[in-house]
Parts: sequence; structure tokens; C-alpha cells
Amino acid sequence: MTQKKLKQTTLAFKTVPAPTPAPAQIDDDDVVEVMEVVTERQPPKRAAHTKQRTGETKRQRLECPVPGCGASVVNVTRHLAVKTPAHLAVDVQDYIPVREPPSNPTRQYEGLPAQPGKFPDLHFRLRQVAEANTVFARTGVDIGQQSEEYGKDPQRGHQQEASGKAAGELDIAIEGWMVGSYLSGDRHSFLHNMLEEAGTRKLTAPEQLEVRNCLMTLLILTNAKRAGDITHLTKDQVVKAKSAKGEDVELLVYEHKEAKSGKKCPIRVTAEVLAFLQKFGKHVCNNTKYMFFTKTGTQISSSSMSKMVNAEWQKFGKSIGKDLPKLTASLNRKLAVTTIREAGADRQTQTALAKHMAHKPETADRFYDKSRRTTDRHCALDSIEGEYKQAFQEKETNSVSKMVNYKWQNFGKSIDKDLPKMTASLNQKLAVTTIREAEAGRRKFVNDLVTKLDTLHENNPKLFWETIDKLNNKTAKTNPISISDWHKYINDLYAANKDEAPNFIPTALDLLDTDPLDFPFTCREVRKGMHQLKNNKQPGIDRIPNEFIKYGKNKL
Repeated sequence: MTQKKLKQTTLAFKTVPAPTPAPAQIDDDDVVEVMEVVTERQPPKRAAHTKQRTGETKRQRLECPVPGCGASVVNVTRHLAVKTPAHLAVDVQDYIPVREPPSNPTRQYEGLPAQPGKFPDLHFRLRQVAEANTVFARTGVDIGQQSEEYGKDPQRGHQQEASGKAAGELDIAIEGWMVGSYLSGDRHSFLHNMLEEAGTRKLTAPEQLEVRNCLMTLLILTNAKRAGDITHLTKDQVVKAKSAKGEDVELLVYEHKEAKSGKKCPIRVTAEVLAFLQKFGKHVCNNTKYMFFTKTGTQISSSSMSKMVNAEWQKFGKSIGKDLPKLTASLNRKLAVTTIREAGADRQTQTALAKHMAHKPETADRFYDKSRRTTDRHCALDSIEGEYKQAFQEKETNSVSKMVNYKWQNFGKSIDKDLPKMTASLNQKLAVTTIREAEAGRRKFVNDLVTKLDTLHENNPKLFWETIDKLNNKTAKTNPISISDWHKYINDLYAANKDEAPNFIPTALDLLDTDPLDFPFTCREVRKGMHQLKNNKQPGIDRIPNEFIKYGKNKL
């Protein structure tokens, strides 16, 4: 991560312009201080690299304060940065990045030897710019205003480094289902209808821009390529491409970031998208080399393309009623690697995707792994949030218990009694205990009544049946069945079985053992069996409960 930050900071100081002080506002002391900042390491006298032009300009020209230069320039700060000796500047190609910046950069300013593996020149340059900005602040120059007018702040790289956000640490708000919604949405139908109409007429300027943005978004989402790869897609590759039997086609881009290292940059397109590109190519200006261009006919830059793709993305979000996050080529590349990794793809598949993206698998692991960076942080934050909520609930519970006890004690004082402590937990336990005691009392009452029924039916039959009704928790109802129907039902139920018995040999019957059940039951045996019937049992098919038979045996 540190390598990336140092590299970006160096580029910012080499190329970005800086604010300009007015000549009338600089006194002699300020000029001397600026000269001390620039000439601290005794730079050699050489010609200025800044272009010197004659004629009137919008801003007033200033003379370079470095002795022996004599250049008249508009932007003194940028001119001083260019005149910095070569041993203070860092060539990006030859620059060997380091892991961490110096732990104590102040020692580098004092001229002490740098520690092994440290890079003091960058911090020395930062000190130069900081001192120059101090001079500009005393002279009344608004650096922020000039940065907005003439370019980015020259300390932009340093501000990025100080922000503490590592390279590739960009949060990925976009999710896979959003991309799937776009690819399976109505944008293909829109392209088909628009380009079919374009076969008979010329596309208007707004229609051409919308079709261009839609095509670029499709290529970005389906290939996970850099924005510069899509902008350098030429018309020749699109015109010469042919899809055999509807198969996918690869369009090669020769002008891309990794071209010097010999890597290929293929862009895979389906037969349908290839047809869209070829139809759109008929509306491309003949004097342009590339497939996509601006409305003025110039080549699209990488940053401009990301803005165009994001505009198309936001337009799609409004069409489906969703507030979609920002979409860029870089975010899409991060999402592609993260999605395939979370899906459980093997290392071979991850390597194939990294090569298609013109990356090494190690680079993808380092800079384009969202889950490794966010999951652990989110889990930690969720656990903290859970602890906060639990602490709040405990506090609320304690507060309620204290309030209940306070009102309970006040009630005890009002009735002149010293009541025990009352809390929500104790009140809940008391309610459970009360319910259990009530159930136990009810069961005891029922059991006592059942034990007395054995003698109650003889002494007071009316009270017996009233007690039965109370135990059943309902009043007795008249049976709607007529007496004649009931009499017929009972006679049929207990009628003798008239079916013919098996014709056994008489001699065999005499040899069999006689079972007691084969003899008729005596009245004594019937009374004994009726007395042994159990209460609260399901009646038989005659619908007569055991209690009726048991306690009404004399009537029966």
C-alpha cells in the first residue's frame, strides 16, 4: 500500500500546477525566503524548462527569483518545481518503492544520513512546498481559489497520503445483483430498437450519445476491463469481426496500459452486442480511429468515460426506481474479482480472470479483494453495536425495576405497612406462583369431591348430579333422541347373537376345559365389576359414562 501512495505523490508534484503570487504583493523578505527554499541544495544554473511566450496574457508575468535564470513566467511555483535539480526529482520508471515512509522525517531535514530503506527526498520536497505555501499565505494569495481556476492542488498526493486510506482500499457499494439487473433489463431492447430505426435514418446527437454510453457500459460490465481499454477500441476491429454460428467474439485492443509488457487485451462480446457495435459504427465519423468519441469528435479520456458510464448507470437506476451507487471501471473490476472469490471459484479460475483483466493474480489479491477488507471490519462493528444494545436493554430493565419498587414502597407507606421489595422479576415470579397455587387448589377440590361421590349418590342423588354438572363445567341438557329410538338402540345393541355357531363334534366339546367366562355372570359379579369401573374414562359405543353405571347400579 505504501508503495502505491509514494508513487502517486511523486507524480502529483511533477505535473500539477500551483498557485501564483502577485508581483506587487511580494516584498524583499519573501523573495529571499523563497530563494532559500529552492536553493537549499545548491541547484546548478540551467535554462528554464517552462515555455516563455511573448505578448499579453490574462495573468501578470513574474520574474524567476533564482539567480541566473532570468525567466519571465506566469506560474512561479510550477517554474520553481521544474527547475528543481534532477537529484531531487524521482523518475517513476527507475523509482524503487519502499514499504514505509521514514519514522522520523524531521531528522532528514536536518541533513542527517537517511536510514536504510528510507526515502528522504520526498519529505524534503514536501517541506519545500510547505514553506512556499507559508510565504504565499503571508502575501495574501488564495491557494484554494487558484487551484480551482488553474488545476488541482499540487499537494493533492500528500493529502491522499495523509488521509490514511491505502491504495485499492476504495469501498465497493455496488453489488452483483445490481449488475445482473442491468444486464437482464430492457437496455438490450432499447439498443435493438434504436439501432433498427437507425438503419433507415441518421441518429440524432442525443440518441447517438445515449447509445454510445449504453454500449460502453455493457462492455465494462461484461469484461471487467479498464476504462482506457474500452476507449482505445478501434473501428477496424469491430468491422472485421465476424461471429460464426452466433458464438462470442474477442476484439483485440493494442493501445492499452500493459501493451509494453507484451500482454494482450481481448474484449469479449456476444454476437448480439457485436451486431450493435457494427450498426453503431456506421454512424461513427469517418475521420475518427476509435469506436467511441466525444460529441466534438475527439477521443474519450479514461476519466470522461467513467463519468459517461456512471451517467448511464444512474439513468438505469431511475428507470427501475432504485438509488444505485456510483459505478466506475475500477469499482467494477473490484466487484468482479470479489464476486468470483465469494462464489468459491478455484485458483485456476481466479488466475484466468486476472489475466483477462491484464493483471497478475497477486495484484488482484492485493488491491481488488473487497471481502477481505470489509468483512472483518463489519463484524467488529456489529459486535460493538450488539454490546451497546445489550447494555441499553440492561439499563432500561434496571430502570423499570427501580420505578416499580419505588411506587410499591409508596403504596406501602400509604397503608402504613412495610412491604417487601418489589421488582419486575419478583412480580413475574409471584404471578407464576399464584397461578400454580390456584391450579393446585382446583385439583384438590375436584379430588375431594370424587372421593365423596361413592356415598353421595345414595344419601342425596340430587346433589350428586349437581356435583357431576359442576365437575363437567356445564349444565345437563335434555337428550333430543326420543325414548322409543333409545329403547330400540339399546335392544339392538344387547340382543343375542343369532348367528349359527360352528358345528363342533360333541365328543370334542366334552374334552375341552371349561372357562369361567363361558358361564352366565351372577349379580354379585356384575356389582363387583361395576364398582371397579374407573372415573373420567371415555364411554363405550353405548355412550354411557362409567360414573352413571358405577353410582347408579341400584337404579339399573
